[in-house]
Amino acid sequence: MILRTMFLAAALLILAPARGLAITAAQWQSDLQYLVAHLKSTHSNLFFHVSAQDFNTAVNDLNQRIPQLNDGQITVGMMKLVAMLGDAHTAMYSRFAFLPIRFRWFGDGLFVNAAVPEYSRALGAKVIEIGNLPVDQAYDAVGTVVSHENEQWVREMSQIYLGNSDVLAGLGVTPGPG
Repeated sequence: MILRTMFLAAALLILAPARGLAITAAQWQSDLQYLVAHLKSTHSNLFFHVSAQDFNTAVNDLNQRIPQLNDGQITVGMMKLVAMLGDAHTAMYSRFAFLPIRFRWFGDGLFVNAAVPEYSRALGAKVIEIGNLPVDQAYDAVGTVVSHENEQWVREMSQIYLGNSDVLAGLGVTPGPG
């Protein structure tokens, strides 16, 4: 089971469209149906943490909204669906752009702990907002795409996702990638 799930995550990562290579809404909808069918056929207990009705409602909602969404929003939507399962071993990853800084949680908040040379002045700075959201609200938004079974894993993975401009844009935390 774990190997099949890891294969799915790897396949989605490898097959994810490169920037500038647009695919149609129908192709995205086909990808969504493939993802759902694969999850249903390979996961040993897909609806352990979420009801089939709630999951299927979320799938149908995303499927209907695909024509109005950009590639990043669709990918983030699929990540949210997989995260709904509440299984840290079933996750979806994609190629995304990262900010030129990295974050780390400490007891008193989120701080910049790495930066490319041109942003080195930010090293050690406490993060108060990301986009137009207070950091705790940005954290909550990012938590919806982290496949997890406990809050500790969300905290750990959020350090990566909060530095991911495409995920932040796909969640509406920032107005766009970059």
